[in-house]
Amino acid sequence: MIVNYARDGEECIIKQILQEGFMLNTDKDITKFSSDDNEQFQTNKTNFNFVGFITNQNNNLFMVIPKGYKVSNLEDDAKLIFTTIQKHKQKNPDRYIGNQYGEKYISNFPFAAFWGIYNYYNKFGLYHEIIEKTKPNINGKINWKVTLKQTSFYIIDNDIFMFPYFYSKKYNLNTIITECMIYAIDYTINKFHCLLNIEGTGKCFPEYDFLNNKEKIIKILQNAKTLTFNDTSIELLNNLINFFQNLNQGGTYYFKTYVFEYLWEDIVVQYLNDNFVNIDNNNLIFNTNNTDKKNFTKATFHPNAINKNHIIEPDFYYTEGDTQYIFDAKYKKHISGIDYKQVCYSLFLKNIKKDLSSENMYNKTYSALLIPDDYTHSKLHFKIDPLYNKEIGNVDIIEQYLDIKEIMQWYINQ
Repeated sequence: MIVNYARDGEECIIKQILQEGFMLNTDKDITKFSSDDNEQFQTNKTNFNFVGFITNQNNNLFMVIPKGYKVSNLEDDAKLIFTTIQKHKQKNPDRYIGNQYGEKYISNFPFAAFWGIYNYYNKFGLYHEIIEKTKPNINGKINWKVTLKQTSFYIIDNDIFMFPYFYSKKYNLNTIITECMIYAIDYTINKFHCLLNIEGTGKCFPEYDFLNNKEKIIKILQNAKTLTFNDTSIELLNNLINFFQNLNQGGTYYFKTYVFEYLWEDIVVQYLNDNFVNIDNNNLIFNTNNTDKKNFTKATFHPNAINKNHIIEPDFYYTEGDTQYIFDAKYKKHISGIDYKQVCYSLFLKNIKKDLSSENMYNKTYSALLIPDDYTHSKLHFKIDPLYNKEIGNVDIIEQYLDIKEIMQWYINQ
């Protein structure tokens, strides 16, 4: 059951959360800062620094939602947030590996192994495989074809003898592996039913105490790998082994991403490419039925004549005819002060030329910051004051707030 939630970047009361049995990593999960503008009223504040979920021993769940996200139904919103992060992780595995893995995403529940098991179940159902092994000197039926091919022949007292005989024996691996699948799938769905929008196996839950006999189960599964050459079965067995190896007996789990801005940036560029139409009255226009797809990319420019190794890289850059679009993703609650980086992008690229003897490449330049919010709206962020610089012409930057929930729902349905 989801008992409470908070928002990434907002103030949290650590003591209350810990008292309810939810574990927090105070070095990573929160950001501490002090306000010392007036020593008399100095305050120490603590803000959440992740998006994700933590559970306690009572199977209660605490949720930290993204910036700009508005909760309307706890369970539906939890499923949406969880599914979005999971899909992003599966589609962008390179973003979640390497030396910085722990800085981006951490979980002490084997969700990756679970999804591997569940994907197998969706395609093939519960495991069903009978393996036939042919070996010398075992019980079973003599395999004459193998025996005649591999045995040795001996002449004793003018009689020909063969040794050894090769026997074929069938091994039914279904029972234990099937039980492991049922346990892994239904245990996970029962534990995280408020996050997973999927059906269980519908089978009787195994009576065997898998959790307290993990080492024995893992050995059985490892031995089963030696009895099959089927790649799909081996992949299933590997996922089952990983699942039980990483299953936490303590009963408290966490699932967190510390860089939701990566996810926001990746989702927004897909949304732009599929749905962006144009800009009208300082407002970005989108159409989910749009057939004219765009190709926003992270473009690189070298505006420093002194050092061409210096670069600028707008998050989303696209040109169409005589128009260029310079957009930047901002995973923030709100924009405070001038976004100097976006101003520089706009100034540097506004009058870009192919060479000094040619005209400007673009007659129109649109610049915008894309920010998550609970509804879609826009306003001007910056407009150059001609008293400061009349020569460069209009430099306008839009603050485009996008309905983060609507975009996440679009993303998981793609």
